[in-house]
Amino acid sequence: MKATSDVSDQLSIINKYLQSIAFGDIEYLDTKKREKEIIASLRGITNKDSYFLLSGKLFSQVITDKMALYNKSRQIEFLWQQDFMDIFKKVYEETRATGNEPWEAEVQTAKILWNSIEDDKFSHTAESILDFRDSRLTYEIDLELIERFNVQRNLINTVRSSVTLLRSPSSIYQESSSLVEKAIKLYEAKRYKETNVLFELALKNIQALEGNATAVSFAVLAGCLQILNSVTISKGLYLFQRADKIIEILEDKSGIGDSLDEMARGYWRIGLYKKTLDMLSMKFYIHTIQKSELSIMFTEDKLSNFFYNLHRYIEAQEWALHFLNSAVRSTDDDLKITYFLQANLNYAKILKGLNSWAKAIEHLNYAERTLNHLDLSSEIRNPLQLDISRTRGDIAVARGDFGTAKRIFESGREKIVSLRTTSPVFTRFLRSEAIFYRNQLDFTEGINVLQPLFQEKNKTNPRNVSLLAELLTLHSHEDAALKLLEKAEDQLNQWNSITGLSLIYLSKGYTYLLMENFSEASKWFHNSLDIISTDLVNLKSYIDAHLSLGYIELEKGNLKLAERHQAFADEKASTSGSLGLLLDAQFLKANLRIKQGFQVNGMNMIRQIAQESKDLEISFMYSKARSRLNQN
Repeated sequence: MKATSDVSDQLSIINKYLQSIAFGDIEYLDTKKREKEIIASLRGITNKDSYFLLSGKLFSQVITDKMALYNKSRQIEFLWQQDFMDIFKKVYEETRATGNEPWEAEVQTAKILWNSIEDDKFSHTAESILDFRDSRLTYEIDLELIERFNVQRNLINTVRSSVTLLRSPSSIYQESSSLVEKAIKLYEAKRYKETNVLFELALKNIQALEGNATAVSFAVLAGCLQILNSVTISKGLYLFQRADKIIEILEDKSGIGDSLDEMARGYWRIGLYKKTLDMLSMKFYIHTIQKSELSIMFTEDKLSNFFYNLHRYIEAQEWALHFLNSAVRSTDDDLKITYFLQANLNYAKILKGLNSWAKAIEHLNYAERTLNHLDLSSEIRNPLQLDISRTRGDIAVARGDFGTAKRIFESGREKIVSLRTTSPVFTRFLRSEAIFYRNQLDFTEGINVLQPLFQEKNKTNPRNVSLLAELLTLHSHEDAALKLLEKAEDQLNQWNSITGLSLIYLSKGYTYLLMENFSEASKWFHNSLDIISTDLVNLKSYIDAHLSLGYIELEKGNLKLAERHQAFADEKASTSGSLGLLLDAQFLKANLRIKQGFQVNGMNMIRQIAQESKDLEISFMYSKARSRLNQN
């Protein structure tokens, strides 16, 4: 990215952080909105002015040939490296906007770009070319200029005549556009088989005319659209496979980063976490070869968030540390402070998952001091400050420091009113505040806090639903909790959101467990395990399910089964890096020992868990251990 002395111009990376571009916040489950985004992108690939596209492509070829005669040194190499079409389109659109006819705009564009070459402007970036054109946009037929640069006149004539001679390929663009439009209408009408056929035909046309890179983009977008619907998921995966095969033969992979992100998001949605990681890893490899500093950092951030949202904190910490080190080593001094803010926010969040409170607070302090050095508008500053405060509040709750947590959330209330209710920052703050009230056993207030998240239609964020269902259950409104969960389950089934469904199944199991309906609880915990990916599991979901099943079997007297579930949970807890999860697995083991007749050994284990939880300031585990000790 081009350096700038105005750091605020580059705050899109902070905004991306605030919007939680990594997959775990599941805000993209607003499927209708997601469908519209994908459809718009599909149309963008095919609904192009074919005359203009051909002009641009021919112009690129002709001007490159002329440059070979004009100067065979660095300019010809640079031309191939730049996205010439993008430059041509931007200049062409500006000249068309002034009222010129297409051919006039084309001639004017050729004049502007050729003059840039004459003035040796191609030693600068594409941005400098576009800046240079500003003084030349007024359309004037300068015959003297054309006569003086005879090679330029030949160039313009060549482009115009070539376009006239080669109009026939434009019908392929029109055909592709028509195929996609029909496919989208059929998709919306739920005529999926016909949709698949038309997408396949359009893909072949696009690959033949536009090349492999555009074909990858189209196949991925069409696949993402299909994956949004459980009926067409197999076709979506097939299109992803088509994209994979094209990527294998693609010599220049520099332009497929967005497609890899889309594929990663699609795989995440259906619980194929290993494939998600493959896409992100490929993107990181490409950016590493390109030595693209900003792109490398973005991908490091995504990889750390990927592992964080699977509660694999050790792996998340590794990537978060890479991201932080990249920010510190950044050669772009103007942007270093912005990267540093984002990297510290990210690292603090992961340290919180590792129950490393002091280090997490230290990195939050770094982020806050960095924020104070930036001259930002309140629209950007307030959400950032709120995210920092919310993380502090989460840490205070986890440590059992409810007085500090209360002050933080009350202070945050002053800033949250300025946020849109659809903002992920708004959602995260309310969830954290509701958890604070849950831990204070004020279930009514926790329920009230979450209400704004359920006022909009088509909002079925499983994290919000699971938390509200838990609060309702704890408040003895089990029927309302189950009704809420069943409604969410129906919607998530339609969207084929495996990630979301696993959370809902866990919540249903927990609700039935509190109702002491052990058979139903067991069924839903097993359902959750069945759909959790086996190649790269979500560790917390996996551990929670096995621990709950372990307690159910313990209650039923099936000690062998309980021991088996405890062993599964214990093994995964040790790989997560979360001391809280590890102590929770040990707590089940202690209760199991008591049931097996080893009373003294089991109680000693619980005393040790209580002491370690106290020393580590893991409040929920200390409360569980003390409560169990008080029963004896």
